[in-house]
Amino acid sequence: MLYAGTASGVWSTPIPDCPSTVLWHQPIRPAGLFTMGCQDFTEPYDDYDIFIADDFSTTETWNIQTVFVPGNLWGSGTTLMNATILQFQIYADDQGTPDGDPSGGGNSPVWNLSVLPTDSQITISAEINGLPSNVTLSLDTSIKLQPGTYWFSFYPELEHITAGQYGKLTGNTKNGNPAQVINPGGGFAFPTVWTSVTDESTWNMEEQDFAFLLAGSIADWQADSDDDGILDGNEDKNHDGIIDTAAGETDPCDPNTDGDGIYDGTEIGLTAPQNPQATDQSQGYFVPDADPSTTTDPTDPDTDGDGISDGQEDANHNGLVDPGETDPSDNSSRPTIILLNKGFNLIAIPADVTNQPDLKDWLSVLGNSFEIEKVMAYDEANSRFVILIPEDGSNPSFTLQGGEGLIIYATGEKRVGFVSVDCSSLDLESGFNLIGIACPPNGYSAFQLLAELGSGNVSSIQRYSKEKGVFETAGFGPEGQLVGVDFPIVSGEGHFIYLK
Repeated sequence: MLYAGTASGVWSTPIPDCPSTVLWHQPIRPAGLFTMGCQDFTEPYDDYDIFIADDFSTTETWNIQTVFVPGNLWGSGTTLMNATILQFQIYADDQGTPDGDPSGGGNSPVWNLSVLPTDSQITISAEINGLPSNVTLSLDTSIKLQPGTYWFSFYPELEHITAGQYGKLTGNTKNGNPAQVINPGGGFAFPTVWTSVTDESTWNMEEQDFAFLLAGSIADWQADSDDDGILDGNEDKNHDGIIDTAAGETDPCDPNTDGDGIYDGTEIGLTAPQNPQATDQSQGYFVPDADPSTTTDPTDPDTDGDGISDGQEDANHNGLVDPGETDPSDNSSRPTIILLNKGFNLIAIPADVTNQPDLKDWLSVLGNSFEIEKVMAYDEANSRFVILIPEDGSNPSFTLQGGEGLIIYATGEKRVGFVSVDCSSLDLESGFNLIGIACPPNGYSAFQLLAELGSGNVSSIQRYSKEKGVFETAGFGPEGQLVGVDFPIVSGEGHFIYLK
């Protein structure tokens, strides 16, 4: 059967947001709907294969990302999910007809896709009569078409006895040439070459078009679709309509490709839009880089890989490392938060102490006299502890070299933040050492540190476990084997290390 009666209804498709825009739209005829057969029959009914193609044209380069085809089922058909395959094709034009056909005649299509109805790119939805026979194709790889006239064809392969028959819905437009139909095997006594659907040898239709929609983007590479200051052609560098962040491409329709809060133009160091006429700065998506000598990766939310997003480190998102911020392009510049518990704490100052070497000047950072009872540092030269009390004018001076550990007695829980980290090297003396490791590698542990120092140099390392309220020790056994607790080495924690 080639004709499946009439129906009524109106099909409307919302125009997608950027990057998709409607490129070609032939809506369904709003009343007195007609369905015309279009199907690849299975053996032994191949002579009944019948295909429809409809033309469309463009004067610009298109990147097609979405295809929508409304359809209908009849007979035993209940859902297009029962199709063996879904076939999409685009042919070049040959003087008003497709220059090839699905049976293999003529030239091959300029684009061809065969997918299962369960493919992740496919969505099957209900048509106006309630049967799931509308198809939306959301392409993983867009179709790039140069200006010209083309012919679009879609059809399912269906076992008609159990899965029914499928047809395309007529449109309400008169675009270009009349749609063409071909019945290569002649089983329906239709022409075996492409012939107009308005011809008496076919359906002798009054309508000449069938409903379908193409959506995607127009390749205007001099535009700035997201107003981030970067031209679309510089964001999609190879102009294929696919955003390949691994190749350094950014999304021309998302001003913040990696979602870190810093706009793409700022991240690549722009102080002005690449084309001020193309960028609508009133949208607020272009922020001039306040320090163009440094940049971050607009495709990576954590450029320096320190576990802190670029937008957290550059808190005001202006591209400059302002006071109180850390550098998103330097993994040694990262905030460290130390949690002090009530009572005994073993910590280290992870920050650069070069410009503020006296421990007295750090007491206000650690807390006031109501929060901190006392701070103890180890004086290696005199082999004794030095005690300092916040807000006490008689505190002795103690010069920090960087990397020292501290004992702090707190009156309650408190968070202490350091906005930068100084990755100083260990300076160990024979015997007892109270130190901190500001920049341990991810996953670094006590056993790894001991192995690097060697059993001939060090005997053990200790930390105070805040969670357990006990000291944990790792060291070397009598045979030189690693023994004890392989605890993690964390920035901001202090450690006792005993050298031989």
